[in-house]
Amino acid sequence: MQNASNPNPQMQRPPLDLSTAEDVLCEECGNNTFSEVIVIKKVSAIMSPTGQEVMAPIKTFQCAKCNHLNEQFVPKVDEIGG
Repeated sequence: MQNASNPNPQMQRPPLDLSTAEDVLCEECGNNTFSEVIVIKKVSAIMSPTGQEVMAPIKTFQCAKCNHLNEQFVPKVDEIGG
């Protein structure tokens, strides 16, 4: 039973309607399909917590037609904990 002085913090959200969502398009060719790819960052031994060089894989997306990597999909250092 809900009380007006103690509203439910987990309010119901309306169902997500993806038919109204905007497609993401390739910046180069305008295609709207993408493939998951992995960008690999090399972390030097000096910066690595283990003291050894590390390869860090980061999942992202590239255009399925022309292989372009949109700017919004390029991993940023501050987004990967750097």
